[in-house]
Amino acid sequence: MSGPGLTQRDTHHAIHQAALEEAVHLTRMLKSVSAQGDSVKALQLCDVLLEHWDTRILAHADAEETGLYQDLVRADASKSSAIIRLTRDHDLLRTLHAETQRLLSERGWTAGVIERLEALLLLDAIHSRDEESFLFADKGGARDVEG
Repeated sequence: MSGPGLTQRDTHHAIHQAALEEAVHLTRMLKSVSAQGDSVKALQLCDVLLEHWDTRILAHADAEETGLYQDLVRADASKSSAIIRLTRDHDLLRTLHAETQRLLSERGWTAGVIERLEALLLLDAIHSRDEESFLFADKGGARDVEG
């Protein structure tokens, strides 16, 4: 069963927004450090950013999938196709996260890392907007999630 924060529009939106804003902030810092040519600091900051994705955003996705999404499908099987799409978004986030980690471990600080991190931001913003619209359509829809 999902926790109350996942089923309440404003709380769920706040969870998405806070996690995304922090990821945006850390990504901007990383781009700035990278532009200054400090690859050691960039690697350290990238570790912090990937941990943020893992502990905040992907952990939230796991909680949705093991609680909220299952509850929704049990209550109304017609929602299963939407849940499959939302879960696919989570899978794409996990894939990009894993690719970024792999790239860093195999090549160190290299081209492609920031692009993957920016793709994570964009995908998460779109997913959050779509998910909130689906979950709370009967409660006035969702607010835009900026990235």
